[in-house]
Amino acid sequence: MITRAPAAAAAQRFDLAVVGGGIHGVCLALQAAERGLRVLLLERADFGSGASGNSLRVIHGGLRYLQSLDVTRFRESVAERRWFARTFPGLIEPLPCLMPLYGEGLRRRVVMRAALTVNDALSSHRNDGVAKDVRLPGSATFGPAAMRRRFRQVRADGLEGGALWYDYHMRSSERILTELLHAACTLGVQALNYTEIKRIRVQDGRIQGLEALDRIDGAEYRFDAERICNCTGAQARVFAAEQDRDYRELFIPSLAFNVLLDCEPLSRDALAVAAPERGAPVYFLCPAPFGVWAGTEHVGRPESCRDAVVSEAEIDAFLGRINRAVPGINLSQRNVRAVYCGLLPVRTPGSTDLTARECCIEHAEHGGPAGLYSLTGMKFTTARRVAERALAKLFPGLRPSAAPCGAAVRPLSAATALLLDGARVSAMDPLDAMTFIRDTAAAESVMHPEDFFLRRTNWMFTAPQPAMLERLIATALVATPVESAPRKSSAHPVHSWQRS
Repeated sequence: MITRAPAAAAAQRFDLAVVGGGIHGVCLALQAAERGLRVLLLERADFGSGASGNSLRVIHGGLRYLQSLDVTRFRESVAERRWFARTFPGLIEPLPCLMPLYGEGLRRRVVMRAALTVNDALSSHRNDGVAKDVRLPGSATFGPAAMRRRFRQVRADGLEGGALWYDYHMRSSERILTELLHAACTLGVQALNYTEIKRIRVQDGRIQGLEALDRIDGAEYRFDAERICNCTGAQARVFAAEQDRDYRELFIPSLAFNVLLDCEPLSRDALAVAAPERGAPVYFLCPAPFGVWAGTEHVGRPESCRDAVVSEAEIDAFLGRINRAVPGINLSQRNVRAVYCGLLPVRTPGSTDLTARECCIEHAEHGGPAGLYSLTGMKFTTARRVAERALAKLFPGLRPSAAPCGAAVRPLSAATALLLDGARVSAMDPLDAMTFIRDTAAAESVMHPEDFFLRRTNWMFTAPQPAMLERLIATALVATPVESAPRKSSAHPVHSWQRS
């Protein structure tokens, strides 16, 4: 169980306090616990509520890095993609990715054939130790006729053929994060959501712990810890500035968003399409049980930006480019079920040029408190590896894990099968469904109905009428209102997002 017990945690002393309950914070907490450390995990809101739980849900193997000949990042992405397949075979599935080719730039058949040949050669071990039903086939290119058979609405003008490669689709990024959190708590990690850090405690220039506010009942707690790692994502720079000083390299923001569309899937494949104008971005249109999952749009933001807010004009521009990429699809805002958005780190303000690597700062190296660290990453796919490198910096010489993260298939919680299947829950007797919701909420530290619907399930994607399940959850859970910042006005539900 993920048991929320702040008073019990305050009575202990920890080797490491991780601030931030997204994918990087959870991976860091789990790996530290696997190495025998006593770990406290604190999250101001709910676990995965910032960015990690709402990605495009694609586990990329790094094909994009071959464009820049970054073989190191490519190999790392392939290895981490394989880790997901070995560790969570029940939560991922092979995703065929299909790109129409028009003889322009890198999207030419001869170029893609060469790139996919290299891709397959350098990822020849992609299926090592992977269950048979989730192994990835090889890539292929083909001519216009075969492309039209796989994607009937493909734009015909100038069509040269198509390219096909395979990555993984996460059936539920929410469940992957929660299952990792279950594993961490089994190893003794104390995980507290809705716990806001007020200040760190420093004595003689060294971290002693921190003070925090329980946002559920208003109580204040003191936690003892020898080291603190700031894993607060888009807020990492703010946290560092409040507790030590500003580190610009931690996070310069840009906006990214994905859209869940109410429309018929265009293909059984995930389509990689671009509008015909020069320099148009490539978007993925991924089939979902009840619609299409489309993204990702990247938009520049000023350095002072702190909130992920998408304008109506930006959504219109995004839909317009998809309409020009796919003739006859005719999307409008009436097709938008939900918008998922968040802030991602870039190299320069106002740009969409994402940073290439994680940033891990040891504050003592810059005159700050000894034992304070800050970590930011970019991708769900490589979060485990980023946490592994950060842990080596936090605890040099730490012994290897007795049970390294991903060494074997992780058993899933008993509730996961239903949490992945909104259609099945919709068909249940309402009283049985509410009992299931209450039992799961008690086992997974759910403080608010929204926590359950958005961050413990994938029912937004798998229920024919997700609003019905939202109402059922609200009825089942008597929640204490949690103080939070006012939600930004929008014509659509807006949730946070992180690049996968």
